[in-house]
Amino acid sequence: MIDRTHALTLTRQAAVLGISRGAVYYVPRAPTAWGLALMRRIDALHGIAINMDGMGCWRDNIFVERLWRTLKSEEVCHPAYDTVSAAAARIDRYLTLYNTRRPHSSLQDRTPAEAYFHPQSLAAAA
Repeated sequence: MIDRTHALTLTRQAAVLGISRGAVYYVPRAPTAWGLALMRRIDALHGIAINMDGMGCWRDNIFVERLWRTLKSEEVCHPAYDTVSAAAARIDRYLTLYNTRRPHSSLQDRTPAEAYFHPQSLAAAA
């Protein structure tokens, strides 16, 4: 896209393309060994773990993706929130409903709270 041999200056080419001039000059670099060691130490301090069966496996995030899809379609996209705190309160209220009052077909029409916090009582009732 950027042609360093073109008659237009790099600044003008960046403006025409609608990109930052800094992006024209940016050359990505691999992290240093010291930087990688520091990142590993930060991860160790904060019990961060990758939760994947395999690299980029679709099953890893399917439950979270379903939750966000439902949250977006049923709560976030419809109302207009006046403030961030109002949005947080409404989303919190929705997640409480989602987890404690809304049955899920994938959980045999139980709520997530019933399925995950009280599985013994449901097994006994079945």
